Amino acid sequence: MDANQKIGHNGNPQTMRPMPQSVRGWKWWANVKDRYFAQIAEHADGFGRASAFPDIERLKKVRIFDTTGRDGMQMPDAFITVAGGITATQNKIDIAVELAKWGIPIIEVGSAMSSPEEKMAIREAKRRVMKLGLPSEIVSLARMNRKDIEEAWGPDVGTDSIHPDIIHLFSSGSDPHTWVKFGKMPKDVIPDIVDSVTYAQQIGFRKMVVSLEDAARTDPKHLVEVASAVNEIAKARGVEVHYNIPDTIGVADPVYMFALISYIHKKVPSLPLQVHCHNDLGRAVDNSLAAIYAGVSEVHATMHGMGERTGNAALEQIVMNLYTRHGVALVDPHQISRISEFIRQRSGVDAPVNAPVIGRNAFRHESGVHGDAVDKSNRMGYGRRKGVDGGSVYAPFNPAVIGRKEEMGIGPLCGRANVEYRLAEFGITVPDDKIADIVEKVKRMSDSAKVSDADFILMAYESVKEKPCEKVRISEIDVWIAMSGARAYVQLGLNGHYRKAGGDGNGPVDAAVEAIKNALGRHSMDIVAYENKSIGQGSDAGARVTVTVKKRRGKIRIESSAVGTDTVLIAVEAFRKGYNAMCALETLRK
Repeated sequence: MDANQKIGHNGNPQTMRPMPQSVRGWKWWANVKDRYFAQIAEHADGFGRASAFPDIERLKKVRIFDTTGRDGMQMPDAFITVAGGITATQNKIDIAVELAKWGIPIIEVGSAMSSPEEKMAIREAKRRVMKLGLPSEIVSLARMNRKDIEEAWGPDVGTDSIHPDIIHLFSSGSDPHTWVKFGKMPKDVIPDIVDSVTYAQQIGFRKMVVSLEDAARTDPKHLVEVASAVNEIAKARGVEVHYNIPDTIGVADPVYMFALISYIHKKVPSLPLQVHCHNDLGRAVDNSLAAIYAGVSEVHATMHGMGERTGNAALEQIVMNLYTRHGVALVDPHQISRISEFIRQRSGVDAPVNAPVIGRNAFRHESGVHGDAVDKSNRMGYGRRKGVDGGSVYAPFNPAVIGRKEEMGIGPLCGRANVEYRLAEFGITVPDDKIADIVEKVKRMSDSAKVSDADFILMAYESVKEKPCEKVRISEIDVWIAMSGARAYVQLGLNGHYRKAGGDGNGPVDAAVEAIKNALGRHSMDIVAYENKSIGQGSDAGARVTVTVKKRRGKIRIESSAVGTDTVLIAVEAFRKGYNAMCALETLRK
């Protein structure tokens, strides 16, 4: 085998063209970045003013191009919630429809060429959006070849003759990207781009998006050359072509992105521009905003920033930046929390707890200093003001705008205000001289473990009543597991009276909880949320089980958790603590 051959996937040698020196010696950070920036540097000067004082009327016309269902699904394990009886395909469809109801104008559902399931998801999403009379446009991704384009369009007759509104055609832009993927230099793929755009129009597409992957690392002159070529096709054939500039590996910065978009816009002013930013260096949202200030008409984003590797620009962060800074609402911000929870359930992926806007801790204050200031903000009326500027002195904007509220956490650094706030949230009033004791208990426990709602309520009960609340004690539990399911037997004490019962379930935890519920009878509660997180590695690793419980006819929900190495026993303990905490809460609120 000679030097220009490699072993292919089938084990046979494949001939390769010699790699050009321009690719072999290509170094973005060392020299290419500065060389390209020199071409567009004059357009960077207006970035400061454009971002501080943008054209508000133009901002209002910017449209969101959501790609949660396509690029978001490229996040490992995303959308796979089949254990809950819902397939990834159904999740994609339902998410697309929910986004359309929210008012997202452009929704990329998937890639028709990837699988029959993807093709079905795109058409079913389009069918349901049409049936609801919603104006959202449905998009299918496709490579720059005729077979992919035909797959995206689909048949013209029969039950599958519903076509996506937009085809998103993508090729490569930078020298290394184009060479590695196609064995060509960027200028050599222009005929393929022209042919694909022309063919897409011929088979029926009236609107398309043209993307060059790695555009942020592509010679700006080449980007303009491609832009001019597709713009001429659009004019000649009467089709709507948008030109997307992806920062595929997240290497751009806001100044570079602003200058690049401004440069292309000046060279080809009649061509609508889009941007698609990845978050590899944590700048996807900033780069997307810079592109918006520079003049793009559509911005690609995903909910929670889901996507390949470190993800994409987070849709909710783009929306709230424009809403808080400029009063421009690309969609209704009040729906963000609701949509976020829907995405969490259907994608099977939780947003990081510290994620801006939608993270669990985004409006949660735990330190004593912060807690005191939040409490004073509310008591003075400052924190209860309406509108986006409402909220405490530690809130970036009023969380009510997105359907949330500020919360007080309790932990090792919390103070009296945090504890009083949490007590008030549960409707508990305790003697003033008991607060310090509760604070001490919280700090003592949180030095080594998480303080759940149940722990906190039980601490308050013990401080006030000077005895623990032990309505339920588990004295014995046995579990049998079989291929067909599991069965459990439990003996417990309820208010000093022992009870026995059995229970069946789809697993050992389910069976154990059912046995306890059967033993409690009419006094029982339901688990409305269950979470199991590993602590450590290996088969002997510990775990934290967190459950949320509520009475069958009640509205109050209490979170309870336990830690250990036996998942069944700690799940039982979390349920037991939750039950006792509910009883303690009822007593304290009387």
